[in-house]
Amino acid sequence: MTKQEWFDHLVGLGCICCALERWGECEPRVMAEQMLLDPVPTTIHHLKAIPDGPGMSQRSDWEYTIPLCPGHHEGIWTEEMRYPSIHQGAPGYTRPNFERRYGEEIQLWEYVQKIVAWKIKLESIIR
Repeated sequence: MTKQEWFDHLVGLGCICCALERWGECEPRVMAEQMLLDPVPTTIHHLKAIPDGPGMSQRSDWEYTIPLCPGHHEGIWTEEMRYPSIHQGAPGYTRPNFERRYGEEIQLWEYVQKIVAWKIKLESIIR
């Protein structure tokens, strides 16, 4: 899979954290179905804390990315909505709170891998 194909899959799904807020953690197939029906506008987040990775101050390769909305990514929220964001320096930055609520980046990435695999299967059936 190319970088652009991977990013297209992530954008097509929407924010993984918003999906967890709406539907809770569920089987990857079910999450893929839900996310495809109602994706949230998404940005691409490069993991910072990956095993044997570049370290917290450097961004990972494109393969280690997850879909996050501007709120969960950079703390850009509407007035009525505010959840923990992952980026240091974001308004209301709370990585520890983010990880308590959604899990560590690598856990989200592993979950997203399974969801994308189901997304690809579901899209092949629809075509």
